[in-house]
Order: sequence, then C-alpha cells, then structure tokens
Amino acid sequence: MHPSVNRANKLAKLLDSQFEILGIRFGIDPLLSLIPGLGDIVANVLGIYIILVAYEVGVPFVHILRMIFHVVIDALIGAIPIVGDIFDVYYKANMRNIRILKENS
Repeated sequence: MHPSVNRANKLAKLLDSQFEILGIRFGIDPLLSLIPGLGDIVANVLGIYIILVAYEVGVPFVHILRMIFHVVIDALIGAIPIVGDIFDVYYKANMRNIRILKENS
C-alpha cells in the first residue's frame, strides 16, 4: 500500500472513529466542531487531504467525485449547531472516503 494511503487511513480513523464511548465510535471531527467557525474548517481541510491522496494514487475521477460529495455533505450539515455534531458522529465522511480510496488504489 502506498505510504500516503497509510497516512490518509490513520487520519480518517483519527477524524471519525478513534474513540469509543458506550459503543459509539467517534473521532476528533465532532470535537473540532465545538470550536466555532475554525473547527469545521480544520476538519474539512483535513478531509480534503484524503481526496488529494486519492488523486495522487490514481483513483478514478468518478470515485473522487463521490469523495468530494461526502466532504461537502459533511461540511454543510456539520455546520448546523448540535445537529451537525451528531451527524458527524454517525456519517463518518472520512471513513467512507478511505474505503473508496482503498478499493480503488
């Protein structure tokens, strides 16, 4: 596996599923969202890194579009106070994107 894919995988896990409480897995993405304005931006920029890795390793464009869709949905709904934080815990855009990356690299 390409070293960039390994880094992207670690990042996706950190953002979306690093921790578990009461059987619910979550990462720092919803925690970052607690920082008004800046938190969502940081989380989404980190999510874009995974897309850039996909492009770098030659993932077909149609799959990159799906990955972009996941980040956009995460950004739009994630920006809604409280609802967005709950959505971040369950949607896991970065883990969805890492699956696409692994399947197509």
